[in-house]
Amino acid sequence: MHPAYLTYRLVGFSLQKKRKPTQSSWVLHTVIIGLLFCNFSGLMAQGLQAEDKLLIGVNAERLVIELSAFLNRISDPELSQRSRDRLCRESYDVNNPRKLFAGNKVRIEDDINPRNHRSPVGTPPTVSKYLNNFFIFYRAKSSSSIDFSTVKTLDVKQGESYIFAKVFFVSHFKGSYSANNSLEYQPNYRVAEVKAERVAGRWFTIIVNIQFASPEQTAEALADPTSSTLVFQTRQSLENARENLKLLEEIRYDVQTEMIRYRSLEEEDEDFLLTDSLHQELLSMTKNANGEIDKSLQNIEQAREQAQISRKKYLETDSIVTLANQEIRFIQNSASIYDSSLKVINT
Repeated sequence: MHPAYLTYRLVGFSLQKKRKPTQSSWVLHTVIIGLLFCNFSGLMAQGLQAEDKLLIGVNAERLVIELSAFLNRISDPELSQRSRDRLCRESYDVNNPRKLFAGNKVRIEDDINPRNHRSPVGTPPTVSKYLNNFFIFYRAKSSSSIDFSTVKTLDVKQGESYIFAKVFFVSHFKGSYSANNSLEYQPNYRVAEVKAERVAGRWFTIIVNIQFASPEQTAEALADPTSSTLVFQTRQSLENARENLKLLEEIRYDVQTEMIRYRSLEEEDEDFLLTDSLHQELLSMTKNANGEIDKSLQNIEQAREQAQISRKKYLETDSIVTLANQEIRFIQNSASIYDSSLKVINT
């Protein structure tokens, strides 16, 4: 009998007794409930399946990429000081559901000083202190002067108090260091510890700390650069394909609308003829639609190739491939519709 079930039965048996609760009975209840909680916590830890790890990794990588966009945003020279301060506060405000950091106690090892290259110096500052130093010493040369690459989940584990992912990334500041313009930034190997929490069946992630990567972490991440963010890139390709499908629907609607309009004109005026210019216009619209179909098919094919490569590392890839096949069938159906439209126009 599993200990969790046993403690459950003990709690039920003790609560069925209709005696006046004594101090010893309350102690017994407390101990039993504590055992029950510990056992169920163990079950939750055991329940971290490969699919959960995949979803956590994808969300954690996306969060790190959002961090690069955030740093680019607040370092934009055209951004006002007021807007910059507001964005910074929101990034670690515990009441903000879209925050990046788990509160102001999050610590980030300093990479703002170019001398701190791939190694920590002193006590890591809190996120608010780090961002303040970032404003003072970092000078962006453009609105996209910070680049994160090789974003890759190294591991997903059940810690003592929460589930976390270690996300490796290469950070490259392309701006200048105001305290000493002669110092140039070099790419740094970094690792973000990202806490994961399941809410209403969905995994949510938040940054707990950011450190320089250890030599072991760097070697693991760079051993197979081709596997970096494959799952994220695959899903991104599918999202791009869906955007193309929306465009195809709009083009198809325009073609159908024009055909209906011309037919109504023919019914109203027997002498109305579809001129060559209008005919060419419809053909051009259909050709553009077919071109978009080809692009979507290429995006889907690329997504399928990426999914097949990532299958060795992520078990969820099979479902991604299935989704890609569904998208291909949908686009092929759209292609047949456009072919039918082209035949109608040609007649």
